[in-house]
Amino acid sequence: MSEHNQRGSANQRRGQSHVTVGPVPHEHCGVPVLLAHLSASSKQKTNWVRDTLTLEPDPTPGRGNVTINAGQAAVVRPGTGDYWVHRCPNKVSRCKYCLQPVRVLYRPFDGHHDRLMVVNADPHPRGVVVVNEDGHAVRDVDFELPGVRYLWHTKH
Repeated sequence: MSEHNQRGSANQRRGQSHVTVGPVPHEHCGVPVLLAHLSASSKQKTNWVRDTLTLEPDPTPGRGNVTINAGQAAVVRPGTGDYWVHRCPNKVSRCKYCLQPVRVLYRPFDGHHDRLMVVNADPHPRGVVVVNEDGHAVRDVDFELPGVRYLWHTKH
């Protein structure tokens, strides 16, 4: 498990719960996020160690992967939730097929469930994917957008 996952957020360490008045900057990438306390049932089902989830600040009713229940706790509900769990653009993980380092990011929400985009972990000057100010991976084949560029991950 990466240091990014083990440390948790500063608010988690302070014991704060539920959705904060936000959005607040994510501690690793600075992208605006909401913080929500993970419900006991979701924590048990997912086997997640952390108690706090970072969520994208803009709700997408019925299309996200997390819902906030009446008790103001986050409940994991893939495909039917109101919010998406934040995917930090600074987090590097391993591809489940080839074990190469990758970044698993969301595309900007366009109404479809398939938002994931996997890019190689290292920046590349000729990459066609740029991470925007919201931490989303944006395809930019014309090289018009500023920012760090990445190549699609295609090693399998």
